[in-house]
Amino acid sequence: MFEAAIFDGDGTLADTRRARVISFQIALLENGLDVSNSFLERWIDLERQISGYFVLKRSKSGQISG
Repeated sequence: MFEAAIFDGDGTLADTRRARVISFQIALLENGLDVSNSFLERWIDLERQISGYFVLKRSKSGQISG
C-alpha cells in the first residue's frame, strides 16, 4: 500500500512536454484531427499558466476562486 504519490503535471520533476505533444498528436490523429505541434505546445504552456494561477489563488485564500 502506498502512503504517498507524486504527480508531476507541470514538468517540474521531468520535462514531459515532448511526450505530451506526441501523445496528443496520436490521439487526435486517431480521431481524424490534424493539429500542429506548435499549437499543442502553446496549449500546454497556457494550461500550465492557468493551473499555476489556480494554485496561487488557492494558497493565498484557502479556496480556489476564479
